[in-house]
Amino acid sequence: MRYLARGVMALLWGVLVLVVVTASLSALGGEAGDLYDLLDLDPELPEPPRGPVLAVIGLAVLAAAALGWFFWVCHRMLSAARGHDFVRLTRLLGRAGQALAAFWLSLQLLERGGGHMLIAHLPLPTRPELDWVSVELDLMLLVIAIVLWALAGALDRAAEIDDENRHFL
Repeated sequence: MRYLARGVMALLWGVLVLVVVTASLSALGGEAGDLYDLLDLDPELPEPPRGPVLAVIGLAVLAAAALGWFFWVCHRMLSAARGHDFVRLTRLLGRAGQALAAFWLSLQLLERGGGHMLIAHLPLPTRPELDWVSVELDLMLLVIAIVLWALAGALDRAAEIDDENRHFL
């Protein structure tokens, strides 16, 4: 199962990086259709100014980096679990929560802020309407991140108590 998990993580991250790189190169070449498509906007919209394009590319790279960080921590957690290194596993569990929260936040900045930046140059009557706040399935990522973080804190305290008990006996 560890190999399957690592393979799926590598595949997902590779696809995301490929999509970000392709859309970024296309947008830098003057064709923002792929970048619009990445943000679920109409690819036929007029080209945005260079500044918002660079900002959205930066946000996309940030999201890809945060997901890569999360997957790297998960990879290290799998190694710690195999070696029965529970103290390290506890620390990594907290980092996984942090990384997942960072990915969720960067995804929100990209989807919400990035979409608004790309269409801000359009006149109001022709500008597509976008939501600033959206309660979707990706909110589960934030919930899972908080739970991981909380579990790591509880397990860390349990490890401290276990260590104290060992020294006492």
